[in-house]
Amino acid sequence: MVVNTSFNVRDEPIVCTPDDAYGCFMATEMDVLAIGNFILRKSEQRPRAAATTGAESPLFPAELLACLKPPGGEGESLERIEGSFRCPETGALFPDLDGVPSLLKGTDFERDGVTGRVKAFYEENPFPNYEGVEEFSSLVSTGLHNSLTSTLLDAIGYNKLILECGCGTGQMTNFLSLNNNHVLGVDLSLSSLGLALEHKLRNGLRRPAFAQMNIFDLAVKDESFDVVISTGVLHHTRDARRAFAAITRKGQAGRHRRRRALQRLWTRAHLSALEGDRRSWAEHRPCCSHQHSRSAQGRYLGQGSVFQSARDLAFDG
Repeated sequence: MVVNTSFNVRDEPIVCTPDDAYGCFMATEMDVLAIGNFILRKSEQRPRAAATTGAESPLFPAELLACLKPPGGEGESLERIEGSFRCPETGALFPDLDGVPSLLKGTDFERDGVTGRVKAFYEENPFPNYEGVEEFSSLVSTGLHNSLTSTLLDAIGYNKLILECGCGTGQMTNFLSLNNNHVLGVDLSLSSLGLALEHKLRNGLRRPAFAQMNIFDLAVKDESFDVVISTGVLHHTRDARRAFAAITRKGQAGRHRRRRALQRLWTRAHLSALEGDRRSWAEHRPCCSHQHSRSAQGRYLGQGSVFQSARDLAFDG
């Protein structure tokens, strides 16, 4: 069947150049792009990692599953079975919690008061919600019209493995899965991750995945991701320096080409937010003492509130 339609995504102009066409191809669920005598197949844009259990889990693409390891350092790999992760080396099981993949082990939230309070707040107040961006096309349209998120996506490029530490409800994670990127969002809050998974599954998104993890014991192999992002998170931890060290180990060593560009991008976004640019994607995630009700929870993309936290970080390698 052949359908004649315009070559663009909703609210975007029709493509005019091969670069426009490739960008649109990678940002959508098209399988094949033909440009003159060239044929590009989506499946060939990044080699897929071999799945460890035959059929791929709907919650975890094989590319991201290959980046995981058991929490606590016992074992080298993980596989997905029904409702759990399993370590093939030790046989240890890590069951999903409330339908959310969980790799949280041995965390004492009562002893770790800061982490416990932050987790409790976001369990009760998952933020931001998906009001107005329930459909992935709406999320994409909003993100592409946002100066920060669109520039960040362009800076990251295509076919990357991305780790977002402290993903909240996963809007950034889901958005950055454009361009054939595979994105893992991790967070402590099951309520927030539940909203992220709901959006992923409702819209049939394959490339993003979500899991509950502790930033101080990430169940992620070192040097396994091309890009690591953490937004408005480190200042909520009990030890920001240690948290930063933990996430930097997950980026691939020697890949510094875009680090400075991404840091400059984040600085410009910070400054534009301070200048009142409502288009900026800058979020102030409130501390537990800061009250904001469910009715006040706005959309993340395009919200544009001013940074009032420690400098956020995006880096490659």
